[in-house]
Amino acid sequence: MTDSTRSVLASLSSPAPTDLRPLSRRYFLQATAAGSSTDGVLVVVTMAGGNDSINTVVPINDSAYVSRRSGLAIPFASTLALDAARGLHPSLPTVKAQWDLGNVAVIEGVGHPSPDLSHFTSMARVMQGSASGGVPTPGWLGRAGDLLGGTDNPFVGVHFGASVPLVMAGQSSQAIAVPERPSGLFRSTTSSVDQRQQQALARIGGSATGLGVMGDELARRGAEAFVVANDLAGSYAAATPAGRLAQPMTLAARFVNANLGVRVVRLLYGDFDHHAEQAAEHADRLAEFDAGLAAFLAALAPAHHRRTVVLTT
Repeated sequence: MTDSTRSVLASLSSPAPTDLRPLSRRYFLQATAAGSSTDGVLVVVTMAGGNDSINTVVPINDSAYVSRRSGLAIPFASTLALDAARGLHPSLPTVKAQWDLGNVAVIEGVGHPSPDLSHFTSMARVMQGSASGGVPTPGWLGRAGDLLGGTDNPFVGVHFGASVPLVMAGQSSQAIAVPERPSGLFRSTTSSVDQRQQQALARIGGSATGLGVMGDELARRGAEAFVVANDLAGSYAAATPAGRLAQPMTLAARFVNANLGVRVVRLLYGDFDHHAEQAAEHADRLAEFDAGLAAFLAALAPAHHRRTVVLTT
């Protein structure tokens, strides 16, 4: 039995260590990400399936809108007027309130010069941030992570979901995928047994396994999963508001508040791919987005309001 094996077995059976600093990257980040409380944060909410933008920001007083939209047109009197030419869908009161405070910008007419009816080609272009339509790697958010120091900061990019999408894949940085609600590793724990196991896995991942390159990589990734989970556990500990988007948006705000070095957060939300009952379905989706934005603003510490931007795509 090697000394490293004895060390692992001891960790699994001995009293929990009183200092878990080797397990937490927060101490590393405090040294390498100094000043992160003033760096900008981008929160991207992707409306999957294709949001109906002209029913989100309505061209009020436009007769062509009414004639061509038929039963889908939003009555002008029902919109939340932004100015003489545009009004918001009535399901967006939080967005309207932020507009009134000067905190919202509407970017219209976004597209590319050679539109394609293929969902796959179009999404590849969106993810890559290029009209070429090639393989969407590195993605535009992944390139942002590269520029923002992703090689030194494991929390530079955070995606809510089971895996990291190509849009967040960088050349030198790698975003992390996290669950939308507390589960598994991300539950806060005070169990001495759990802490000993985490310490043991951290040691396994810090040295050669004797199982080759893949074995070493799996051990390292397994140890890092506990490291990340330990740092994020506090954000999952308290209850979150109900709502399909309110829950992950609240967690996103907590990640920013924790000063872990988070710079880019992405949430995939939908489905906006309406094949029937569009008027009612679209109203529900926008109401859920509005509630999610309200939850995010309520959870975000005031000190971070001016450094944080929420972008919908």
